[in-house]
Amino acid sequence: PIPCVPWSLRRAASINAEYIGKVATKEQIQDALQEVKEAEDWLWDVEPEEESAKLFRDKLKTTRKKADDILVRVVELGERAEAIKKALANIKRGKAAALKIKNRTAITDEERSKLNNEIQSAEKWILEKIEQQEKLSLTEKPAFKSAELVKWSESFFEIPEFTCKTKGTAEEEEEEKRKKYRLRGRSSETAKAHRG
Repeated sequence: PIPCVPWSLRRAASINAEYIGKVATKEQIQDALQEVKEAEDWLWDVEPEEESAKLFRDKLKTTRKKADDILVRVVELGERAEAIKKALANIKRGKAAALKIKNRTAITDEERSKLNNEIQSAEKWILEKIEQQEKLSLTEKPAFKSAELVKWSESFFEIPEFTCKTKGTAEEEEEEKRKKYRLRGRSSETAKAHRG
């Protein structure tokens, strides 16, 4: 598997050539390809008695570093816009949920505060990362990974106050009781009619 690594890196570069030109300078591309060329030459120079899995893993790691950095930027360029859109939508959804539970009697002020703090913390981190990214050129290491951004925007989804189906306000709870009572009444009337 080691000898095919230089080829696979070259293939990835040719497949993503259009995007690589956007996220890497000519110097960065040349440096990465130089590492690959040196690895190809090295493979032919290694003596059989020197061969070991660790030796190849170490060489693979150093060879791939620069190329992988470029390929990560290619992936991030393709995913970033959608991740930002999703993250901001999740924050909006979180704020809407926080407003919805504002007057719920089954949720304490402490729980509401915890949820609001989580949403604010996630929003702050996301907006800071977006701002940092806007200041970077495409050829620099991204300020965030798209998956990380989305994960932060979903961090409060697992808070019970956000996810549970809690009771509503006192009026909503009373209306729910009335509906259940009416349904029970109808089902008993229907049962009597079928028996009769």
